[in-house]
Amino acid sequence: MDVANAKCIASSLATPPNGAGSTVETREHLGLKELASAWLISMGCRAVAHEVPCPIARFRVDAAGWAEHDWRLGADPAAHANIFAAERAGDALRSPRTVVVECKASRADFMRDGLRVDDLLAERDRLLARKAEIESDLIPVHEPHLRNAGSALFEEHASWDFSRSRLLPYRRVLGQLAKIEERMHGQTKFNLIARWRLADELWILASTGVVKSREVPTGWGLAECSPAVLRRGVKHALAMGTLPLRVVVPAPRHASPEYRRARILRNIAIELTRGQFPRVASGSAGEAADGSSHGGARTSSTSVSGLPSSSDPLAPTDHSV
Repeated sequence: MDVANAKCIASSLATPPNGAGSTVETREHLGLKELASAWLISMGCRAVAHEVPCPIARFRVDAAGWAEHDWRLGADPAAHANIFAAERAGDALRSPRTVVVECKASRADFMRDGLRVDDLLAERDRLLARKAEIESDLIPVHEPHLRNAGSALFEEHASWDFSRSRLLPYRRVLGQLAKIEERMHGQTKFNLIARWRLADELWILASTGVVKSREVPTGWGLAECSPAVLRRGVKHALAMGTLPLRVVVPAPRHASPEYRRARILRNIAIELTRGQFPRVASGSAGEAADGSSHGGARTSSTSVSGLPSSSDPLAPTDHSV
């Protein structure tokens, strides 16, 4: 689907039906949500909605999309050359994929109030450098079996499965990084959504300068839109046939389980139904798409409750988290 068609659909999603969601949004935040919708649709997502309840926690994401196949199969290569330039057309997966986009128009909306992160970021940078050093120098020597056979003709281009490393210094660094991440984002939706793999790709779409690349939570990608574009209105840029965003940090791929993909699709469908038939939807006595009663109010993006501590309530009995 081209950007112009995506713009038409995104515009219809930009205004919450009947004031859905009680939080008053800024023009910039609404513009980011409209841009997120157009981006998702241009990727090839066949179902897109705003304010979608997460499958296992009582909060919502700004935008979510579901694609029947990997979106590279249906996206316009010219429109997304700057976004997926590193991807090869031949390696596209053909299973359904889900993507979540969180929109951040201000730093206060991104970081928890009063959290001092400079020291934590410096320590995380040091640990990431040590992690990269171990992966390049120690693991190939002590654990050569972790090299993916046939991944590259030349050794320097080979890929490795570092997740199976049992090297003590490496496990120690990973543990320290996890503690840093917990202190920075442990009580936010960023950490929880990534930890529970609620979607295949997780993106933060922010006004330029709001989120620094080194602040992006583990498991998320970062895309930016110019504040000037947001002030003028995203519709103007979309009408010109362009997506006014750039990817700063690519989002890693998560292997989200099929039952979570199905739940995201279900929640998208429910939110779209609320928009098209608000009176009918209101007859459900305020029951949220995740099964909880929220009465139309949106939970704060940085305060999460109700997440199970040790098991996934949506997981079938023959699945593990």
